[in-house]
Amino acid sequence: MTRALSLTTVPDPFFAGLPHAEIHSLLYPDILHQLLQGILKHVVSWLKQVLGVQELDCCFRSIPLTYGTTVFKDSFLDYSCMTRKDFKKIAQVLVGAICGPPVLIMKATAAVVEFYYLASLPTHSDCTLPLLRWALLDFHKNKWGFTSLGVRNNKGVGKGEKTNLFCILKLHSLVHYVWSIVEGRALDGWSTEMSKRLHIDLMKNAF
Repeated sequence: MTRALSLTTVPDPFFAGLPHAEIHSLLYPDILHQLLQGILKHVVSWLKQVLGVQELDCCFRSIPLTYGTTVFKDSFLDYSCMTRKDFKKIAQVLVGAICGPPVLIMKATAAVVEFYYLASLPTHSDCTLPLLRWALLDFHKNKWGFTSLGVRNNKGVGKGEKTNLFCILKLHSLVHYVWSIVEGRALDGWSTEMSKRLHIDLMKNAF
């Protein structure tokens, strides 16, 4: 019941008594967890369901050697826990590797990859922000290619015509990227990727 109403078991969050607090403006985007290990990870899992694990794996291993990209000689689908480097390598060749699914799925996948690269830019302008927004709209326009093949049909929230098959918090967070860039500038300064890297180095220094 609570899930259908989009409610949680937390009755009073810590900011409930702060009338002038706008908690959503304090949460800046995190490219590492929301895009690389978030939406991109979802898309890869959906492609597994559409193409099959073996076929998708074959697609990646058949990519020709190209400067600046990774050749997947071994099955990348065997990794129990993919790192940020793994997902960056996948993003480089994902669109070219899956040249087989229906057009809507191809367009939706390309839109996610385009959104990731646009969001990762070190600088932005009045030209890049509309492109970022259009990439997200393009994904929402074509995402039904996945559901038409049975993907996420049992993951909906709600009933009847109001069922939301893509009720994913990390997907919703992409709506706020443009505003966050306008307010806080480039998102590479807000990604937890830097703090994770620093944490690894500091842990090694102790030994």
